[in-house]
Amino acid sequence: MRIPFFLYILILIISFIAVLFAADRISKSKSEEKRNADIGLGDMFFLGFSFIFVFSIVTIFAFTGLFSLLLWGVMFIAFLSLVLYAYFLNEKKQSRLIKEDMLNEREKAAYTTATKDPLNAAAWRELAEIYTEKKDYLKALNYMSKACELEPSKDNKERKEEIKNLIKS
Repeated sequence: MRIPFFLYILILIISFIAVLFAADRISKSKSEEKRNADIGLGDMFFLGFSFIFVFSIVTIFAFTGLFSLLLWGVMFIAFLSLVLYAYFLNEKKQSRLIKEDMLNEREKAAYTTATKDPLNAAAWRELAEIYTEKKDYLKALNYMSKACELEPSKDNKERKEEIKNLIKS
């Protein structure tokens, strides 16, 4: 029993709207919480395009009744590409989380050193570097200023100017 053509079109339109809705929810969650920043606009386009492509192929072949070996090959390649994409997206997220954990450990160690030995310019500079990596440039500037007070070297002064330029941009 074949389904009428307009029903396939309706299913395709509903699927497309569902993909757009999911993309909208992902982009809103990205702006609300930085931990979901792994999925960008390009990622949403890839997922949406892949979904629509696979659904269109299945719809056309189901409507025409041409479930051939070629169809199964196309479906397998599309499914495999989605699985690989999800795997690499997960790897990207895990890598980011590991980097954040390492950065937090560095921050904890540098802060402990700086509080135990407030005259240690290297600890204050390390805190400045950590907050620069976190893109919290005001804190980085404060810590770098402290490092410059304790050790007014050329390198420290240059780094302080670089951080000031990052704040301006």
